[in-house]
Amino acid sequence: GVPWLPAGVTRHDVTSARQMFVRAQDLWSQADIGIFTAAVADFYPEPFGAAKFKKSAANDGFDIHFSPNPDILATLAATAQPWQRILGFAAESGNLEEQARDKMRRKKAHMLVGNLISAPDSGFAVPSNRVFVCDISGREENWPTLSKADVAWRLLNWLLTL
Repeated sequence: GVPWLPAGVTRHDVTSARQMFVRAQDLWSQADIGIFTAAVADFYPEPFGAAKFKKSAANDGFDIHFSPNPDILATLAATAQPWQRILGFAAESGNLEEQARDKMRRKKAHMLVGNLISAPDSGFAVPSNRVFVCDISGREENWPTLSKADVAWRLLNWLLTL
């Protein structure tokens, strides 16, 4: 095990979005709550090939086609049992409330957290977040800038009320 993980937590390592999708599907039937914090990658390059691309074979360059990865959140939400709950996240730079509400409906999540990534005190590579939270009952809240730990605890408390 990993020494810094709390007792009872199991980590499943994967190296691609497709592997993450398969592993999440395997585990979903045993879960009460799914917390989907981020899309690992919306697209993957296809095919990436096993050999070097030779300049002589593509003097004018070449095109890379990107195909969509499976949507883990939407797929698992579509198969959720009545006791299972889905918490999703949306990293957004604008229209936070509208984007979060829309994603919650489209993905069939029970609760959605819109994470503002355009502010210096919120988003990636900072210890705090500013979020908008909505749920399927219509409850909505804009939270002030909080530590990510405080956001996590508040989200879990809210999720347990659904």
